[in-house]
Amino acid sequence: MKFGFFPPTMANYADPTLVVEFAKLAENSGWDGVFVPDHIMNHNSNPWLDANIMMTAIVCNTKTI
Repeated sequence: MKFGFFPPTMANYADPTLVVEFAKLAENSGWDGVFVPDHIMNHNSNPWLDANIMMTAIVCNTKTI
């Protein structure tokens, strides 16, 4: 069985460096993947990260995820 991790990406966690740190932690802990939300619209005033930006940051900073 494989396991994936879904890091928080909105509000106080809308920071690519935090998402990369979560991904590195997941990789070092043996997780198989990281899933990110693909939001089309933000219905409130909380900031959120774009899925392409998050995945690019994760891929550039991990080896197996």
